[in-house]
Amino acid sequence: GRNAFRTAKRWAVGLSGEPKFRSYHRRRVLSAECKDRSGDLKPILESGILTKVYWGRNFTIPVSKPQSLDEQGELERIFYLINTGALLYCRMVSRLVGNYWQHETQFVLDGLPPLRHTVGSEEMVTIDSGPSWLHVVSDTGSRHVEIAPSVDAITKELRRLQRHLDHQHRRGSSQCFDEKGRHIQGYCHWKNRSKLAKETQAKIVNLYRIMAARRDTDHGTVANALVAISRNIRTEDHGMKAWQRGFWSKSVQRRGPGGQLARIERAVIRAGGTYDEIESKLALSQTCICGAQIKKPLNQRRHRCENCGLDLDRDLFSAFLMHHVRNKNGHQELDLDAARAELFGTALASTTWEREGVLATLPLKRQDIGAEPDETLSEQEKRQVQHRHLPGRRSLVRIRKRHEAKAKAVSDRAVRPKDGVVSVTTETNQPSPTAKVA
Repeated sequence: GRNAFRTAKRWAVGLSGEPKFRSYHRRRVLSAECKDRSGDLKPILESGILTKVYWGRNFTIPVSKPQSLDEQGELERIFYLINTGALLYCRMVSRLVGNYWQHETQFVLDGLPPLRHTVGSEEMVTIDSGPSWLHVVSDTGSRHVEIAPSVDAITKELRRLQRHLDHQHRRGSSQCFDEKGRHIQGYCHWKNRSKLAKETQAKIVNLYRIMAARRDTDHGTVANALVAISRNIRTEDHGMKAWQRGFWSKSVQRRGPGGQLARIERAVIRAGGTYDEIESKLALSQTCICGAQIKKPLNQRRHRCENCGLDLDRDLFSAFLMHHVRNKNGHQELDLDAARAELFGTALASTTWEREGVLATLPLKRQDIGAEPDETLSEQEKRQVQHRHLPGRRSLVRIRKRHEAKAKAVSDRAVRPKDGVVSVTTETNQPSPTAKVA
């Protein structure tokens, strides 16, 4: 009811469009929450420890035990906040993972989340963002950072499944297409889908879920790495809507540059810094250090000036000029004198300024096992899971137990010798020396 009232209010005051009702076959509640701790969703504490979650009509859900020291520490922090009255309300969320529904409880707590990463001491970091890359310039150097690089491998598999679903659509409902093979506008007659088509559609939905999860992880990694340089970040106010309607619609959908900048802004505010946006009308990418305006097409990625002979990377040079944008009388102006003094007075004028690298990755810890990702796998397992998610702790135990049981079992494969007599081998296979004990 509260969400419906908020949506109707935003439509009434002109902040959003007209609310639309769900169709009958999509009326599934995917999340439920309470306004406070007095509703039907609330935690149950026994001796100050969270053991169950109450969900109406005396139905309780037990809380799973922590699998690592990191999870234990996080749960202890949640216990402390709940006991001190920092819990605002609970939320129950349902997600379709593969072909199965999974449910999880979220605790909405008061205050800011704790800082788990270091905060840098440099003065400022400026970012010239694009549909797929972030061009970062700091006090000590510059670099190019790719936005959500882990979605590339999923994109190929997603495209293959989409073509397969299109072929199934054409075979199952040919009346939906005209004589040229184009889908007709209006009503789609492909309602009674086959079992294989439903499986293909479920795989596509699961891939979109995995892509969103990996993209969110990459966004958080880049945001934490930038805050580790400086807590003051400045970027240019680009039109993300124009990117979605233009040539970069697919790249914006996969990588989410707007979500990356929003994640950086939240990380900066959490660290107590400032996040500023420079107006795009300053045209920093068309401005030279000598004051000349040089119009460049999009395919020209180098800044070359015939007046002063400057030749630098276009995006990095635009991010460098952001350092010298000043606010005067409520307007933003570019201080070319300060930019010229810094560019030709330091080592930034040399070619070493354009270090096209990737930000150093922060040390990651797997939350399910509390160790480095490479410490739990053998060399053979590392090669097998090189292009997919690392298996969980329970998955590794099951896999190793299955291999050990198969190695100890007596082989029933028949061997036919040269004389034509069939004999059964009783020799057992030995486990691989590279396998580790679970």
